[in-house]
Amino acid sequence: MIIESIKIENFRQYKGPIEIDFSLDKEKNFTIIKGTNGAGKTNLLNAITWCLYEDELHKPDTVAGGPIYNLIAKNEIGPNDEFFVKVELSMLDEYENRVIFRRSLRCYTDKNNVLVQDPFGSKFDVFYSDGVDDKPLAHPYIFIEKNMPKAIEGYFFFDGEKLEDYFEENSGSSISESVSELSQLNLLNTVSERLETRKNDYYTQIRKLDKGESDIVGKKNKFENKKRQALKEKQDAITQLGIIEGELEKKRKEKEQIDHQDAKQLENDLKNLRVRENNLNESINKTKDKKNGYLISSFPLILSYSAMKYTCNLGEDLEEAGFIPPQYKKGFLESMLDTNKCICGHDLSKDLDARRRIVDLKNDTSEITDVSEEVNVTLKDLKDTMGIVQMFNDKRDEFNGAIRKDKQELFQVEDDIEEKEFQYGQINHPLIKKLEQDIKDYTKKRDAEIERRVNAERDYRDAEEELEKIAIEERGRRVKDKQLLKLKKYNEFCESAINIVDKLKDDLTENIRKKVQKATEDQFKKLMWKDNFESVYINKSYNVTLKDITGESVSPGILSAGEKLVLALSFVAALNTISGFELPFIIDTPMGRLDQEMKTNISKTLPKYVKGNQVALLVTGEEYTDKFREGIIGNVGKEYVIEVNETINGTESKIIIK
Repeated sequence: MIIESIKIENFRQYKGPIEIDFSLDKEKNFTIIKGTNGAGKTNLLNAITWCLYEDELHKPDTVAGGPIYNLIAKNEIGPNDEFFVKVELSMLDEYENRVIFRRSLRCYTDKNNVLVQDPFGSKFDVFYSDGVDDKPLAHPYIFIEKNMPKAIEGYFFFDGEKLEDYFEENSGSSISESVSELSQLNLLNTVSERLETRKNDYYTQIRKLDKGESDIVGKKNKFENKKRQALKEKQDAITQLGIIEGELEKKRKEKEQIDHQDAKQLENDLKNLRVRENNLNESINKTKDKKNGYLISSFPLILSYSAMKYTCNLGEDLEEAGFIPPQYKKGFLESMLDTNKCICGHDLSKDLDARRRIVDLKNDTSEITDVSEEVNVTLKDLKDTMGIVQMFNDKRDEFNGAIRKDKQELFQVEDDIEEKEFQYGQINHPLIKKLEQDIKDYTKKRDAEIERRVNAERDYRDAEEELEKIAIEERGRRVKDKQLLKLKKYNEFCESAINIVDKLKDDLTENIRKKVQKATEDQFKKLMWKDNFESVYINKSYNVTLKDITGESVSPGILSAGEKLVLALSFVAALNTISGFELPFIIDTPMGRLDQEMKTNISKTLPKYVKGNQVALLVTGEEYTDKFREGIIGNVGKEYVIEVNETINGTESKIIIK
C-alpha cells in the first residue's frame, strides 16, 4: 500500500485543516517536506502512527506527556464548547483501490472552562472504496494488523538520526525478535503451542482409559518436552554466545583503536598469544581424537592377543612336526590310493606292499597339510597383527608425549596471557580500564553460556536415553482397545508435528538470515560511493560485520557516520523485504549528522536504491541543500515547506507546496 494523502486538523502544531498529497509517480517517487527543527516534521510521522495505531510512536522526549491537541484550538473555545483532533490517511492498495483511515478525538470544555479529552470520544473507522462506494470495514483493527502491523512499523517509518546508531542501540537478540515479527515466523510458535495443547488433551483422555498406558505416555511426553526444551536451551545459548562474541569483538576492536603505545603493544602481544592458545588447544584436541581412534581400533586386537599367540604357537608346533611346509599332502596320498596309481606310474593294485606303505604314510599325515598354504598366510597375518599390538605401548606413549608437550606450552602461554593482562590492567588509562572490565564481564557471560549449552546437550542426551527405555517398555505392552490406540496415534502425531514445525522454523530462520545478508550486501554496495568493502556478514545471532578490501573484519561501531547510515538503511530495508508488506519509506531527518560530501553522494545513490518504492523525506534546510536537491530533483514528484507561525495563543504550522 502507498500513501495518497493525509489530512490533519488540530493535531499538535497543525491546527489546519491541512492536506498533503504524496507523489504517486513511480518515476518521481520522492515527496520532500522541508522544515526547521521544531516545525513539526516528526509530528507528521506521529500523525500517521496515531491515525493507524492510536499511538505516537516517534514522539521525542521534548514533547513526552504534552497535549496531543493544538493549543490555539484549545485557547479559542469557550465554556461548554468542543473541537476534534482529526487525522485522515488515504492509501491505495496494489489494485489502486482507496483505503481511508480516519481517527478523531473529541475535546470539550466544562462549565469552568477546563479542557477535557473525552475518554469515550475517540473514534476510528476504515473505509474501503472500489471507485463506486465507500464501505466501512467491520473489523478495522484486524485489517491494520493484517496489512501494516504495529510491530513492524519501525521498518518503514523511521528517524534517520537514530538510524546512524542503529547497531549500537539494537542488539542481535532484539533484531532476531524483529525478524521473527517481520517474517511472521512467530506464527509457527502459535502452531506449536496449539499442537501442545491438543497433545495434552489426548494424554488426559488416555489417562482415563488406561492408567498404565497413560504412565508410559506421560513419561514419554515428559522426556519429549525435556528433549525439546534442552534443544531450545542449547540453541538459545548458541545465539547468546554469538551476541556476546560480537560484543567481545567490538570491545577488543575499540581497545585497538585507542592511541596508547604500551596498550597497542600489549594488545598485539595478547592477540598473538590468544591465537597460539587456540592453535595449541586445537592441536591437543586433534591429538586426543587420533589417540582415541587408535585406542578404539586397537582394543579388539588387544583382547584377542592371547588367542592369536596361541594360534601362532600351534603353527610353530606344526612346523616342528614337519607338516608346515608339508612333505606330502594328505589329499594327494588319498588320490593315489583311490586311483591305485603311484606318482611314478606304478600299479598299486598289483603291489600290495607298496600300497600298504602309502596307507601308513597317509594315516601319519595331518589333515592340515591340505590347507598348508592358507595356514602359512594366516600365520603371517597373525604375526604382523601381533607386531602392531606389541607396538601399542610405544604408539600410546607417542600420543601422550605430543599431548603433554602441547599442554606444557599451553600452560606457559596461559601464564604469559595472565601476565600481559595484568600489565594491561596497570595502564592508567580510564577508557582502557573500562573496556578491559567490559571484556572480563562479557568473558564471564560467555563462559556461563558455554556451560548452559553443555548442560543442555547433556539433558538432551539423557532425555534420548530415557525415551529409548520407554520405547522398549512400550513394545512390551498390548494396546487395550481401538480407542486407546487411536488416542495414542493422535498424541504421537501431535509430537511429530511439533518436531516438524520446530525443524521448519529452524530451516526458515536460516533461509531468512541468508536472504537478509545477501539483500543487505547488495543494497550496501549500491549505496556506497566508495569501494572500501568486499562483503557483509550477518551471523545467526544477527550481529553484523563487514569485510574491507584488505580482508579485515570491521564492526559497524567503527564506521564513519555516513557508512553507518548507509549500512543501517541497507540492513533495515533488507529486513523490510522479508516482511511481505508493501509500504512506503518515510524517513525523518535522514542526513542530520552527515557532511556535505556524504549528503551529495546519498542524493545521487538513494533514488537508485529505492527505485519503485514510494519515499517521503522529512528534511531540514541543512540537509536539503542546493547540491542535495540538484542530485535528487529528477526523482521528486512533490515538494513542500513547513511554515511556522508563533502567536500568543500557541504555534501553528502550515504546509506550503513549493
